[in-house]
Amino acid sequence: ASGTTHQCTQQSLTCYSGNGQQGHPDSLLAEPLVFKINARDEDNDFQERPYTLHLKVAAGGGQLSDTVINVLTSIVGDVTRQAFWRLGPDSTQQQRVVVWLTDPGSSVPVGTPLTVNAFFYQAQPHIDSFKVANDRYVTFSKGNLQYQPSTSTWRFAEHQYDYVGSSNFTSQADTVGYTGWIDLFSWSTAYDPTCTPKNNNQFNTTFYDWGVHPISNGGAQANMWRTPTMAEWHYVLKKRPNSDSLYTYATVCGSHGMILLPDNWQLPDSASFTPMQHDWTTNVYDSTQWAIMENAGAIFLPAAGFRCKPNASTNSLAITQIGNAGAYWTANGHLWYPTYGYDSTYHGYRISFFGSVGTAPTTMQSVDCYWGQSVRLIKNL
Repeated sequence: ASGTTHQCTQQSLTCYSGNGQQGHPDSLLAEPLVFKINARDEDNDFQERPYTLHLKVAAGGGQLSDTVINVLTSIVGDVTRQAFWRLGPDSTQQQRVVVWLTDPGSSVPVGTPLTVNAFFYQAQPHIDSFKVANDRYVTFSKGNLQYQPSTSTWRFAEHQYDYVGSSNFTSQADTVGYTGWIDLFSWSTAYDPTCTPKNNNQFNTTFYDWGVHPISNGGAQANMWRTPTMAEWHYVLKKRPNSDSLYTYATVCGSHGMILLPDNWQLPDSASFTPMQHDWTTNVYDSTQWAIMENAGAIFLPAAGFRCKPNASTNSLAITQIGNAGAYWTANGHLWYPTYGYDSTYHGYRISFFGSVGTAPTTMQSVDCYWGQSVRLIKNL
């Protein structure tokens, strides 16, 4: 709807409509209409009084979750009720819902009926649209997140198959005056990206999103991007319709990794794709072949490895599994309670895939927050 406050009659009904945008054609009852109802006596004091709230689509089609709502106002303040409005499919015409109050058992409106106009756009299908929840769509950045310490610059990798690998830090001392780029980050280090701790002591479950920063080649606006949640990663890989047919392991321009396909994927005539392959050799693309796939909306997550202690007996860090494992942070962390009497510690959730293992990607996997792993940001549609 128009996003403004509409006054129906003096001190009886106010409608606070939503943002006027239907985020995706498939979103269900996505436009909230919140009604504030009050009843006052001749002294302008609140009183307890029953009403019936009526809603009717007047123009533009669409569907309402409720058309009649019984309301008992309060003697101490306003009462709110909410309905949801699935907007009509024709974005060229104005959408209208008429709302009015009556006394119980009466058809005569109390005051003048309120008309709620909807000025909105019908979102066009994105070629790279990924469904991450029942009513939410995103697009992935076209490269892993990278950071340059010497200039405090954030960017996305130049190509989706690019990653830094062994040039990432394994010690905090390595960060001083470093002019190169890094792309393995400890969990929730948006404000301390060069942090390379050897334990979880400085972490808690508070998450600081890397997307708070302007990304130099990603629109250069703060808060434009964000880190996927654990549930969103899980939805993309396991729950969206035909999810098994929308991923595969692959080799792109010499880099091993995992391809994710958008919901409305259509294989280009000159391209090939075999889903659910858990090796690096079935799906192989050179730069020309990958450009065709990428232009059709395909996403590639390189197997950039991760930073951790190579074994329990050492206190040093190493970059391991480069070219064989992809490990990507989610926005969720938790307090982990181990067995055998060890102290609890903070963990972050990740998704991961290992080409040498030959199994499907793992979602909702818990690992130490101090590990250094890849970050791929998303943007709401």
